[in-house]
Amino acid sequence: MTQNGEKVIHFSKVMAVLLIVAAGVFAALGLKLLDRSLAELTNPQQYLALGIALICIISTVGCGFIGFKMLLTSTPGLIINNDGLRVNSNGVNFGFIPWGEITAIHRTSFRMSKIILIDVKNPQHYNQKCNILIRALNWLNPSPQSTPIKISAHALSINHQDLLPLLQGYHLSNQ
Repeated sequence: MTQNGEKVIHFSKVMAVLLIVAAGVFAALGLKLLDRSLAELTNPQQYLALGIALICIISTVGCGFIGFKMLLTSTPGLIINNDGLRVNSNGVNFGFIPWGEITAIHRTSFRMSKIILIDVKNPQHYNQKCNILIRALNWLNPSPQSTPIKISAHALSINHQDLLPLLQGYHLSNQ
């Protein structure tokens, strides 16, 4: 923590390297499947394998780019101070979020992942800053937990057990 109460949390370089390695492995598997599919396009089922191979390659190349961006960026993933927070860890730049806009900070689980949800007074304002895919997913989820501001500590150099009380502590002391 710095003198002005600011806490800067950077992206995890270990997770970035793991993401790059995993993307490389899956892209190689996709290329192998693509090569095999193109050699045997006589069977209609090979078209399914061809489609899966292309999806595998395209999605993992995207993940690899994200990993390289995390590895090479000097921009912090999360900045917390006495005035509010700035979330850069999920690919959406929400800008500065003052503590007065935040109504609650809590955790939810999705399968094996723990996600920190930041409930805000005007979620539509922050939802408009999301890309069209994330806006569509938020629109399809009518639950009260459909805040667009979600933080997963997987990409950050902090774990969920430490991040949640840190955020809640700042929120309680700066409302």
